[in-house]
Amino acid sequence: MREHTLISGLDCTEYPRKYKKIGGHEFVNYYFHDIEKIAITDVKQKLLSMPDCPDKVKMAVLFFLGTVIRG
Repeated sequence: MREHTLISGLDCTEYPRKYKKIGGHEFVNYYFHDIEKIAITDVKQKLLSMPDCPDKVKMAVLFFLGTVIRG
């Protein structure tokens, strides 16, 4: 883990003790329940059709990360 931190420059610390309980699929299941394989175009379409709400920020982050990281 320490070596990865040095190479990548990311703050790579140990996982929390209950890391498997952090997060979930509720957000994805709620918005993409009818899609088997989610594409970035699906995320963009959903983002543009959403009303202003807290989940719109999450969708925007998902879209941003999907476009930047995946290219």
